[in-house]
Amino acid sequence: GEEGEMEKDEDIKKAADAMTKKMRAISKLEKKKYGEYSKVAQAAADAEKKVQETVDEAKNGGYQMDVKTSAPLPSGWEAARDPDGRLYYQNTKTGVTAWTLPETEEAEEQPPGGEEG
Repeated sequence: GEEGEMEKDEDIKKAADAMTKKMRAISKLEKKKYGEYSKVAQAAADAEKKVQETVDEAKNGGYQMDVKTSAPLPSGWEAARDPDGRLYYQNTKTGVTAWTLPETEEAEEQPPGGEEG
């Protein structure tokens, strides 16, 4: 009979609701429990962030000695970084990558494109 099926669905819903409530209660407890540790965790996170910033600065400063990032790129080319933080260029039309930009006259005359991120 169809009625039996409906009841089964209701039971499943009830069980799911109960489970959700239980999970919420648990997470509240956990938050209370870990509240006292959060200050320590925050300090650790801050320290980690500082280290990361320093590393990023070193990378950027180290590799950008004579790279003219402000110059408008030839159409189709965009600057990118490899996993080591080194700057390279990629032609989005052809998929070609290069450490240096191709020397083109038009790069000088073109207004800078929409600069992204």
